[in-house]
Amino acid sequence: MDRGKLIYEIKEKNPYYPFLKSNIVIHLFHLNRSAKYSFTRLMGIAPVQYGSVFLYKNGFRIYPFGEIHSDVLGIDRRKQQGYARFMGTRELLGRIEINDYLNIDDLKETTSRDGGLIKNVHYVKLVDFFFEKALKRLEKYVVDLIKWGEPSEDYDNKEIKPTDITKDILLLISNIAKEDDVIDVKYDAKNLAKILNDRS
Repeated sequence: MDRGKLIYEIKEKNPYYPFLKSNIVIHLFHLNRSAKYSFTRLMGIAPVQYGSVFLYKNGFRIYPFGEIHSDVLGIDRRKQQGYARFMGTRELLGRIEINDYLNIDDLKETTSRDGGLIKNVHYVKLVDFFFEKALKRLEKYVVDLIKWGEPSEDYDNKEIKPTDITKDILLLISNIAKEDDVIDVKYDAKNLAKILNDRS
């Protein structure tokens, strides 16, 4: 979604079965300069002082996920390996919601209140799910495609317009559709150029 409008939607097989069987929802947002300014103006606090990617299990927040100066998921460590290619906690805001009232995924909190989750195979699969199915796909869209206002050699150092990359976004969707686990892909081709124009 981009500003509440569909860019693409994917339905795919669960490659993490049987380790992740419960309902897990990830809401992840990229904060550009404008979004950070709006957030600060509306909330009265800068996003960097608010936190990043929070974790909730059955409606209860799990600490220290999302806390400032905390990189439990290793997002910033990964960004250091590819500064221009990867996003860090300063650019992300979101939450991971685990709805597992029957505890079928064995994602259990540590005995200490701020210890997070027990680092077992289910936790490893959860972290992998976050990176592979949420963060990397968001990065592919934002870092590789959406470069508003940045000069590019491909466009003779002119500012990149949304209509210039519509075909690139359709290619991204096409490549995702070819992945083995994908069952169905939906996108709004008719309004894609308009959505991207509005976005710029």
